[in-house]
Amino acid sequence: MRYKVMGSVLMILGTSLGAGMLALPVVSSQQPFLITCLMLVLTWLLMTVGAFALLEVNLWFPAGSNLVSMAKGTLGNTGKVFVWLIYLALLYCLICSYLSGAGDVLTGWLSKIGIEISLWLADCIALLILGSIVVVGIRSVDHVNRILMFFKMAAYAFVVVMILPQMQIGRLVNYQSSWHGSVLTVMITSFGFAIIVPSIRAYLGTSERNLKRVLFLGSLIPLVIYLLWIMAVQGLLNHGSLLEILHSNVSNSALIAAVSSVLSGMWHGQSESVSHALGFFVSVCVMTSFLGVSICLIDFIADGLHLKKS
Repeated sequence: MRYKVMGSVLMILGTSLGAGMLALPVVSSQQPFLITCLMLVLTWLLMTVGAFALLEVNLWFPAGSNLVSMAKGTLGNTGKVFVWLIYLALLYCLICSYLSGAGDVLTGWLSKIGIEISLWLADCIALLILGSIVVVGIRSVDHVNRILMFFKMAAYAFVVVMILPQMQIGRLVNYQSSWHGSVLTVMITSFGFAIIVPSIRAYLGTSERNLKRVLFLGSLIPLVIYLLWIMAVQGLLNHGSLLEILHSNVSNSALIAAVSSVLSGMWHGQSESVSHALGFFVSVCVMTSFLGVSICLIDFIADGLHLKKS
């Protein structure tokens, strides 16, 4: 059970820490750092309370119940239809986004070894590889996610350790700017782990203590990671550079290039290592997010269509 608890925390982390994490320090550069921190903490509190409320309702139903059964039992048939439409739209949009990112990553990896394939073929290959993990069940997703999360956090730690000694605290407080409400939408999606709550409950069983502990830890760790990441990037890059990245059509690539460029002169040619680490981090973020969202979709459809998962 202890390993299941740890694996469940990591699945929440994998679902939360998506490629959008790179966007947080960029979009929030439009406003003061302290306001960003306050908004991030309040968003974490809001989304965590929502996840606990979802868990409470889920515990009213038998294990394996997902949002379809929950909506029908509490809101009636009208609520059930509404949840079907909204939830499928959300999950399929997320899966398309992550699958496109995975295909893009795969083409980049293959091109480095001299193999050129089209993007649509890369998407299909990525779907076969990642989808084969998902269809086996949440246990296989748990095991693969643990391995991916280990490498993801190692890459994150490497980049942050490289950045922190070079950051300038003055860059976090030296400019005047206004509050931007659009930043809130990015923050909300950065804590979008509630969708996996019914799947985690079915995996762990009806142990309210374990479930609450998993939810709290799984939400708190991303908050710390986000705060540290925003502080590191905004303390390393000046305000003008961050605004240029914000208005770029390839903001993720531009951020990786900017961070690598600044660090190259400070760490005597280590920019390539930082660039590889950041690129690897983004790649793994796409994979773990795809696995988490896909297992949510399978559990949702199985519940809605009364299918036995096998």
